[in-house]
This record gives sequence, structure tokens and C-alpha cells, in this order.
Amino acid sequence: FYSSIMELWLARDDYKKILAKIHGASKLIQRMLKDYVLKIRSVRKLESISVKEVLDRIDRLRKEAYGRISSVIKSLNSELHKLADITRRMKKLPDYNPDLPTIVVAGPPNSGKSSLVKKLSNAKVEIAAYPFTTKNITFGHIELREGITARKIQIVDTPGLFDRPLEERKEPELLALKAIQTIADIIVFLFDGSIEAVMESTEQINVFKVVQKVFKENRPMIIAINKVDVIDESLVFDILKRISHEANEVLKISVKTGYNIDELLKKIKMVSGSI
Repeated sequence: FYSSIMELWLARDDYKKILAKIHGASKLIQRMLKDYVLKIRSVRKLESISVKEVLDRIDRLRKEAYGRISSVIKSLNSELHKLADITRRMKKLPDYNPDLPTIVVAGPPNSGKSSLVKKLSNAKVEIAAYPFTTKNITFGHIELREGITARKIQIVDTPGLFDRPLEERKEPELLALKAIQTIADIIVFLFDGSIEAVMESTEQINVFKVVQKVFKENRPMIIAINKVDVIDESLVFDILKRISHEANEVLKISVKTGYNIDELLKKIKMVSGSI
């Protein structure tokens, strides 16, 4: 998961080259230090040389050593900046627990993914009254109770996906695809069935097909149409008609009003129990 995401910002081969160059520079600095320590230790007080002159020689050697070491480090300026940038970016990624079943919520922009994750879990997600809010992936946890026992699963909010070629996708979309590809045990795919939808049915279905293609085979996918409280009947009819041969069941939900959220949670509990 983390390795695949890191490659969005720095190719694996480039990363290896950077580490190799830094390692080589480290070895060079160690040799230089050893050499200068021997030179400094070899300075001896002779009768013809004053203490001040001895100290001056040592000081010159010390400055010479620092100068040469500084030059080596300065030659790594580009590599060190790249590693610092990768570290900064990777630190912003959430903690992923590979021991827990993981649900990834995916779909087009403005389909209510963040609102759903917030409603079902303890995730702190950013929600706004405009599309394209989510720029990063966010993890939350759901506690599923069965009698006196409880089990925990992870749920992941992802940025919205557009209907466009891979080479034209922005970084948030690539993050979403990496999460779908590497950590998803279950997908909850949300269509936007509202009069507010920013994408038409054909575009949303194309996004759905991309997720199907990227997602692991033989893993469960829960499909839902959100925002039926402000439903666009013709849009929903067209979506249902065009995916009917691929989806046995499509839930109509409203995260805002809570309509059918219990049914969605039941479905999540059922499919996650078999993982």
C-alpha cells in the first residue's frame, strides 16, 4: 500500500539511485573522517615548534575536513530534498492496519462518500457543500456487534474519480485507485442519483467500470445509489438499467436522511464476516 503510493511521487528506480548515492557519500565521509583523525593525531609538538603553531595546524586540518565534508553533503542537495519531500507526503497518509478487513468507499465526485464514512465510523473527514472536497484518503473504524461480541473493520474515504484516461488523472484520483487496488477487501461504490449530480449516468458508469477493473477479483462489491432524497428519477433509471446485468442488488440510500443506511450496514456486516 505505502510502497505503491510512494511511487506516485518518486519512481522506485529513482528512489534506489538516491539511496545508493547517499550511501556512497556516507562511505566517502567516513573515509575522510578517518583520514583526518589520523592526520590530526600525527601532529606532534617538536622543540622547534610552538604550542600555538601545533594548535594552528590542528585547526587548519579540522577546517579542511569540515570543508570537504560540507562539499560532499552539498552535492546531495537535490537527493536530500527529494527524500524530505517524500517523508513529508508519506507522514500525511493514515495508518493502515493489514490485520483488519478494509472497506474502501469509491465513486464519482460529490456522491457522498465522505458523509457516508463519517456516518458509519469515527473518521474525521472534511465535508463541504461543494464537490471535490476530498484530496486525500482517510481511515475510520466501524465496530460491528454480534450479540455480546464485537469486531472491528476499517473503512476508507477516497477522493472522487472522474471519467478520464489514467494519464490525465490527478494525484487525488491516483491515491483512490491505489487504495482500491492494494488494500480493499470490500468496495462500497456510491453512485450520485441526485438532481445535483456533477456527472451524467454514462460518466458515472464509466467510473464504476474503472473501479471494477482495478479491484481484486472475487472480492465483494456493494453498490448503492445515494441522495435519493433529492432523486433524479431518469438518472437513476438509466444507471439501474445499464448495470442490471452486473449487479444483483443495488441499494437506494440517503446518507443525509439516514434512509436505508441500516440496510447498507447489514450488507457490510454480512460480506465482511466472510473475509
